[in-house]
Amino acid sequence: MTPKSYLLILFSSLTIHLFHSNSQKANPRSWFVSPDQEQQGNGTLDQPFNTIERGLSEANPGDTVYLLTGVYELEKGLLIEKSGTENQWITLSNYKNLPVMLEGKDYLFDSEGKHLSTDHHAVVLISNSQYFRIHGIQVRNSHSQGIIVRGPETAHIEISNCKIDNTFGSGIGLWYSDNTKVFDCEITGANRMEMATPGRKVGSEAPHEALTVAGATNFEIYQNEIHHCDKEGIDVKEVSQNGKVHHNVVHHLKRQALYVDAWFGELKNIELYENVAYENEWGFVISVEGENSIVDGIKFHHNLIRDNRGSGIYFGIWGNNLMRKNIEIYNNTVVRNGSPNHWSAPTGGIDLRSPNFQDVVIKDNISVRNYGFDLAIPFPYNQENLEEKQLSLINNWVGKNMVVEESSSYGPLFKVNEPTVGSEIFQDFQNNDFRIVKQNIPEKLKKRAHPGA
Repeated sequence: MTPKSYLLILFSSLTIHLFHSNSQKANPRSWFVSPDQEQQGNGTLDQPFNTIERGLSEANPGDTVYLLTGVYELEKGLLIEKSGTENQWITLSNYKNLPVMLEGKDYLFDSEGKHLSTDHHAVVLISNSQYFRIHGIQVRNSHSQGIIVRGPETAHIEISNCKIDNTFGSGIGLWYSDNTKVFDCEITGANRMEMATPGRKVGSEAPHEALTVAGATNFEIYQNEIHHCDKEGIDVKEVSQNGKVHHNVVHHLKRQALYVDAWFGELKNIELYENVAYENEWGFVISVEGENSIVDGIKFHHNLIRDNRGSGIYFGIWGNNLMRKNIEIYNNTVVRNGSPNHWSAPTGGIDLRSPNFQDVVIKDNISVRNYGFDLAIPFPYNQENLEEKQLSLINNWVGKNMVVEESSSYGPLFKVNEPTVGSEIFQDFQNNDFRIVKQNIPEKLKKRAHPGA
């Protein structure tokens, strides 16, 4: 073959490939699925498929599979292993924003007839998939988990506008996936012991958390509401790295709203900002529970933490209680946290209970009207201790410097000498309007950025 002939063949092949790609991109298809099991159509709106699996099997990059409104009764989990491309995602969505419910109450056993575990089973499991989004789907009554994204070969996944209710394990979980986003979702009733498969041997509590991020990388969790669940809210754990958690509202949980907790190694580079947490056991907690683990690089800023039973911001002592370092906590509003005679007493605002930290900056926070204290550390407040731990306490405004005389096995706390300010700095403290009234605060505080300003 002459060089000229080779170039002509190559050019023709490229032309055919580009034409095929562009025509496919320009003409994405819509497939339709009905919950009516008697329906056996061809996937059009007038003659929809009768199973979600059939719709997904037909979908190519750029296509959308629409679920028509109704309840889809599932006896097995929906496994999604479809991939789009960077410019042509595959989408599974409700149709015209009408309600679609995936009912999991009859999904009890795996393919071998064993009780469902919560490690590899979910009503919706996205695995071996890339460039796939799920939108507008409701999931309820799962004896395992709700929607799970499992990698590490799974990447570029979006879960949006979904609602998960009443699960044994996580409502939504990201397990070792990459570049996953969860936004505009609602999770209720997660981690319910009574949702275990009947007859299954269970431990002392349901597994995982309402929204679990376990070993995931480059993730983003935002604009979700998580409430009335039996354990933690958003938990970034294990060796997760390079993620953002922001603009979420987490309330009425039996444990902490926002949790960062290392297991199995290094958890690093997590930023949490502009979240609201109220009426939980704790607001925000950093722990290192796992053996041979470390937390390195956390930014927690511009959050509102109020009315939690335990402390608002807390360095947990649970598990192996190992090192956390390079922590920045700044521009947060922490009010009315803590309660009398709490089992982890004393409780209050900013609570650095564990002494296992290094290089921590606590800066420009407002912490007032918390129960036991507004800001306290686990060793006497003096220059030597601050330098040893590389702890910087800069321009925090607190209302109470004394630590109440309550104790537990959780260890001692000591007062911090910081400038004091009262609740009069807020627009309407009693009615939860925490915008700052500029004329009521010191000059230095007027320049402070603030989530309600």
